[in-house]
Amino acid sequence: MPPDERNIDDPARLADEAREIVQKAATELRAQRIPIETEPPTVFTPD
Repeated sequence: MPPDERNIDDPARLADEAREIVQKAATELRAQRIPIETEPPTVFTPD
């Protein structure tokens, strides 16, 4: 990927970089399997 030609403090560049970081983190989180036992217990109260 070529270096970004925009100013390092350019808000659009900062927004793009932040979006990439968030999307990468979200992808990594979605790839993890979470066992159902991690769900908090709920109290079932029939009507």
